[in-house]
Amino acid sequence: MKKTRGKLLSILMAATISATMLLPQAKVSASEDAAAKVQQAYFPKKVTMKKAARKTEPAEWNKTDVKVYKFGNAEDALYYMMTGGIKYYNRNYFKNPEKIKITPVESGSLFLVIAGDNEQQAGAIYDADQKLIKKVSLTYVKADVKAGETYYVDFPRNCKEGLLTAYVLENECKGLIKDDLNMQKGEGKETYHTFKLTKRGYASFLVASLVENGGKTSYKIQKSEKGKWVTIGRTKIFSAMSTKESDITAAYGLAKGTYRLVLNASKEQLNTVVYERKYYSKKVAYKKSKAKKLNAKEVYTTNERAARWYKTEVTSTKKQKKLKISTAADQGGFKFTIYQSGKKKPIKTVKTSVKHLDKTVKLPKKKGTYYVKVSKVTKKTNGYYEIKK
Repeated sequence: MKKTRGKLLSILMAATISATMLLPQAKVSASEDAAAKVQQAYFPKKVTMKKAARKTEPAEWNKTDVKVYKFGNAEDALYYMMTGGIKYYNRNYFKNPEKIKITPVESGSLFLVIAGDNEQQAGAIYDADQKLIKKVSLTYVKADVKAGETYYVDFPRNCKEGLLTAYVLENECKGLIKDDLNMQKGEGKETYHTFKLTKRGYASFLVASLVENGGKTSYKIQKSEKGKWVTIGRTKIFSAMSTKESDITAAYGLAKGTYRLVLNASKEQLNTVVYERKYYSKKVAYKKSKAKKLNAKEVYTTNERAARWYKTEVTSTKKQKKLKISTAADQGGFKFTIYQSGKKKPIKTVKTSVKHLDKTVKLPKKKGTYYVKVSKVTKKTNGYYEIKK
């Protein structure tokens, strides 16, 4: 029994944490520790019970009417699971199982995790009339539920033990918050989320969709210019649940100004957004004679054009020096041209692009000064670059 419970709990916690981690920046920094704490809390290694109490079950076991509570973030939802939010069902329930009624206390997005010891079968969720909504293989997300709505849940068939947890999260983004989780249910039309940069800087976005059959999501960035919103870069479109980095992430070098993220998804889809921002003071050299020493971490904004110059020294002929280049661009790419002091012709030229972000350059085993000229491949290129020795 202990082995079954341990395995069952591991399945549920893995599914729960996976669902939680679908929410970028969910602040679940130690999921394995969390799972261990829950397992210890629910199934201690040693349980001492008096003979007279062996047939007594906690009131929280085998509950068929469950209130679903709302939380401001996924971290709080995880703590709720660790402190009683995971409901346990044993053989007594499965002797004559019935559908479990779940009722959201507040409106928002519903997250449901069902784990039974019969892994070959799927559970299910039903509407208030007990009409099947969907078969559930561990996790289920519904973009929008209302307070007081009733749903029903079934475990997989032929289970002897089961675990269930459900919670609701806020699903309307009331303004992008930097370095935090922002959630927005689809509206079947564009939704707008404004952010401001008070200096030139680098802004990055991680946009994810959480509903498997909720349809595609598109997003783009626009800047306010003379009373009009002007689109910067590409409009990205990705399929539901995509984890492809080039689909769900975007990075921009942006000048001071007012911008907005434009999302478009169906009413059945739920999107999460992590917005990060860092300001950069412009410390670049536009002439070779004034080249800055490496290492370099810089951005190109949409309105910056001129090439920049850097330099480094090779002081040994025995060990080959390498330059590691990392970039992030919404479109286009960067060009890195390497010159040896005293020579007009470059010794190497490498380019990065949206698909090829990283490069390594080997410098000759020859003592001297080497210069790196950084330029944009296209006029529309904007983003971040880093050169490390």
